[in-house]
Amino acid sequence: MRSAMGSELVVIARESQSAWSDAVRHFWNPTGADLSDETAFNAWQQACAPMGYAAWTATEQKHAQLGKFCLAAAQAFFSVQPPGDLAGRLAAVKAPTLVLGGAQDCLTGVRPVKALARLFPNGDVVLIDQCGHYPWVERPAEFRRAAEPFLGGHD
Repeated sequence: MRSAMGSELVVIARESQSAWSDAVRHFWNPTGADLSDETAFNAWQQACAPMGYAAWTATEQKHAQLGKFCLAAAQAFFSVQPPGDLAGRLAAVKAPTLVLGGAQDCLTGVRPVKALARLFPNGDVVLIDQCGHYPWVERPAEFRRAAEPFLGGHD
């Protein structure tokens, strides 16, 4: 998150929101995420949840409560290195590719979203303003306006 361009500005803009401030404090806890068991890991995820959204209204709070995180899956995901020539393999994808992201995504930032789209020869990127990591939750109408023409315009 620290290396994502623009995230620092978003942090400053949100610092006054108590839910955001509490989430940042949990996320940057010097001991890190509590990986002792599933319950502790899910409690840490819930404490950090507001960081994933541009706003923290009832809609975002409800979404954050859905499902549970699997500790073993998270550990496996973060322990795997991408295949040797991932960029080369993505460049071989000739199909039109749309990468959608939130302009205020503090989990990834916008640089990786733009960089991913550039790896595809027919890649395009849409960043939805006033939106964090979950555009289909936070801005469903804007998400549909971006996705539907893309999905309807390709065989």
